[in-house]
Amino acid sequence: MVGDLGMDLTSTDDAVNVYIVECIDVQGNVRDSIVAHSSTIDQLIVSGDVAPTSPNYRSTTISAVLEVGQVQIGGRFGSSTHPQSFQYGDVLKRLTAGSIHGEIYSNRMAAATPTIWRVETTDGPFVGSLECEKLLTSGANPAGIVVSGGSTPANGVLDADVTIVTEGSEDISATGGLASGRTILIAGSYTDDLDFTASNGLAGQVIINSTSSSGSWSTGTFYVGGSAVSGTIPYYAGTGLGGGAVGLVPFHMHGPDCYPPNDATIPTSVSSSVLYYRFYGPVRQSNASSSNPPITIERATIGGSTWTDITSQFAVTVSGRAVEIRTATGWLANGYKYRVSPANSDNWLLCDVPGLANPPVVDSGTVLNFNVESGVAQGCEVDCD
Repeated sequence: MVGDLGMDLTSTDDAVNVYIVECIDVQGNVRDSIVAHSSTIDQLIVSGDVAPTSPNYRSTTISAVLEVGQVQIGGRFGSSTHPQSFQYGDVLKRLTAGSIHGEIYSNRMAAATPTIWRVETTDGPFVGSLECEKLLTSGANPAGIVVSGGSTPANGVLDADVTIVTEGSEDISATGGLASGRTILIAGSYTDDLDFTASNGLAGQVIINSTSSSGSWSTGTFYVGGSAVSGTIPYYAGTGLGGGAVGLVPFHMHGPDCYPPNDATIPTSVSSSVLYYRFYGPVRQSNASSSNPPITIERATIGGSTWTDITSQFAVTVSGRAVEIRTATGWLANGYKYRVSPANSDNWLLCDVPGLANPPVVDSGTVLNFNVESGVAQGCEVDCD
């Protein structure tokens, strides 16, 4: 049809509400809901936007009880002022829009295995949320979650929380990166590329094996800023990626991102009063009211083998991916080697995974080791009498 489909209404009327949608081609905008109340939407093509013109009007929903085939929107799906909802049943084969503002979810999460083949933007961000059982195709090409800013790549920001209830085996990419405060949760394994093209493009968090079962991340390539991140997944070495991380549960220490970095020797002239014990994912204390910190800090003379617990000489706080360790008197004693490890006490260091009722402790083999070289440091050392 030529022109807009539907009207800006405050009533409960839909533009289309039928048993099945085989094909709708709109050479204009969609201003009200399209619903296949008992079956599928096979094909929907819209040259303009799918959104009301004002937040005073009711939402514009695309909804099918069963499968959604191909939905191609030349303009926006929703907007920043009035995001919309997209509901599918068993499968969403392909959704393409210039930009997406809204939630994408299955109305059959409890009764089926809702699968998404491909969701993509071609000229802007994806802002909102997405939920599926699997990110997986059946011979379709291309596939995955692809957010592109078009001629302005920085606009292609994945500013959405993504929940994949079992497994992900298709590419997730965003030319503008993953936004701060956003999380991609993959309950099981992930077996394809992660690509956040923008410089410092990983500001959010990706969590793999979020149910703490047997999931893995051992295949695929991890890109940030247009280049493969150094090191081998899941414990890649790259740092300075934008403040975020990709973590496999139980979270391991991100050694190069700690301060001092793991296995480093630091000169006394730069010995710091604040240390950071960082992980690949967010952590928290199991008992924040405990007087015992969730970590143990020890030292021994360089070349020695007798370790002394000096945890009481530090103030410890936990926030995000980091345990901050602050010396009480300003400096680490020189001529010693130090190690920081998760504590075995009434206050465990846990993986802070959204929605996980009984989160596991962090990887028990996650120990930060560093040396402070011999010499004279400025100021008072941490163990001065």
